[in-house]
This record gives sequence, C-alpha cells and structure tokens, in this order.
Amino acid sequence: MDRISANLLIPGSGDPVRDGVVVLDGQRISYAGPAAAAPDTPGAVWHQAATVMPGMWDCHGHFLGSRAFDLGKMPLEPLALRAARSARDLRAALDAGITSVREVGGLGIDLARVVAEGVLDGPAIYAAGAILSTTGGPCRPALLPAGLDGGLRPARRRAPARRRR
Repeated sequence: MDRISANLLIPGSGDPVRDGVVVLDGQRISYAGPAAAAPDTPGAVWHQAATVMPGMWDCHGHFLGSRAFDLGKMPLEPLALRAARSARDLRAALDAGITSVREVGGLGIDLARVVAEGVLDGPAIYAAGAILSTTGGPCRPALLPAGLDGGLRPARRRAPARRRR
C-alpha cells in the first residue's frame, strides 16, 4: 500500500483539493481526497508531492458504441446496441487509467448520467453533446444515408436553364 500526500490534488471530478491524499492499494486507487478524511494506512509507504492528479484525462473522446468509425452506418444500428457496447468501452477506459473524459460527440450525456448513478463503472464524463464539424468537415451530414440526414444535406446546384430562341 502506498500513500501520497500532496499540496494540491486534482481529482477526476470536483474542485482541486489543497492538502490532499491518494491511497493506492496495489494498482487500484482506494482513496483520493482531503487529508483530513483519509483512511488510516498503517504500514503504507508514504510519498510527498507538490501536485498529484490520479489517473489520466482523455480530452477528446467519443463513446459512440460503434465497432467501425463509419458515420453512415451508425444511425442504422439500434441505439440500445450502441449503448450496451459503450458500457464495455467505459470499463476499458478505466482499466487503461482514464479517470475523466471530455466526450465530444456520442452517447456521453446519457452515459455520464448512468456512471454518476453508479449503474455502470466508468470515468467521470464531461459531455459536449452532438458532434460538431466544420462545413465540409469529416462529420458532415452528407456522410449519412438519405433520409437520415435530418434534411441537412446541402442542395445540389442546378445547371442554368437554357434559353430557347
């Protein structure tokens, strides 16, 4: 067991904590928070640091629940299927050491809720909502099959009408 005392602890959720502690039980974080509320750790190896951020942040992630990045096929897959697949992706992120994700387009808004409720294990999710893209960018509606683009497909230009003489 290891105990890391830090002048500043930056947790995966909430505000930074002055005079923080992180307790590691093997490779698992068993506590991260204020030193005053930290559990007793007899026999732990003590470490001191100026700043500690347990876990990593993924600052650009997508929980899409798709197994191939093909925006044209995603609307054809049932949402429940994509959400169930994302449950595994949440666990994989945690197992890789990701404790917070800035989810920038996908199922993040709903997944953040079930993670916060404790229904699924996953990193803290800061969700942006829908994917945004520049005009003509990689997420443009033209990639979607006809009828699934929400009417956002750009109109085709027609050739000018020929004048009859």
